[in-house]
Amino acid sequence: MHRRVLSLIMAAGLIAMGSGPVLAQGSPAPGAGTPEDAVSAYVAAIAANDVDAILSASATDEMVAGFDFQAYSERMQVLALTQSLAPGQYPVFGDMNRYQQASWILGQVRNLAYGLLSDEEIDGRIIAPVDADRIAAFVAAVDPARLAGLTVLASRFPVPDMATNERYLANGAAMAAIYGADEMTEQLALIELDGQTYALGFTLLRYGDVWKVSSQSSPISGLPALGTAVPTTRDTFEEQTGG
Repeated sequence: MHRRVLSLIMAAGLIAMGSGPVLAQGSPAPGAGTPEDAVSAYVAAIAANDVDAILSASATDEMVAGFDFQAYSERMQVLALTQSLAPGQYPVFGDMNRYQQASWILGQVRNLAYGLLSDEEIDGRIIAPVDADRIAAFVAAVDPARLAGLTVLASRFPVPDMATNERYLANGAAMAAIYGADEMTEQLALIELDGQTYALGFTLLRYGDVWKVSSQSSPISGLPALGTAVPTTRDTFEEQTGG
């Protein structure tokens, strides 16, 4: 697959990255009134090790309910049959889509935890060879309880000049429509854990008055699509976001 198309698919959150939880049917959970609040709620759920709260702060149910396979495939000009969500008009595919989308977002959360808590480089490649001591050290390091101090210091649109860029806005509107959303935007968050600050990207969708996280990545920020955070400083963050 063409690299640009694959990047867009990953940014849209449509490549599963692990096993998803059992999802209860029902009405979508309330979200946040601003992108910044949505990011804060999402990160707070990660810090609390609360998978249900993470999914509530994400747009998993809304994206699946609104997904238009025809519009998505036409937009990408591909049939990404092993990566994209399936045609949701068939109920069994709709149920599968919910697990796939949840798996995607929780896979990004897992990658974030691995990157923040361990000394291993999380870049999608298999790490080999490894010995028993290295494996044991990794398992001990990635205790999710260590994320309890994870906080959001600030969250802003990643590239100020892009906020009014007509092409960017048109593309965002088209992507939002594919998932039945009213608007799409991105955020760059400055997060902190154990005194170290990091940059973490997000893509968000608005449904009515509610914003939710659709992907733990921000294409225009240039951060990894895997959902990992990158060490940074507050000054660098302020400079990039025009703060």
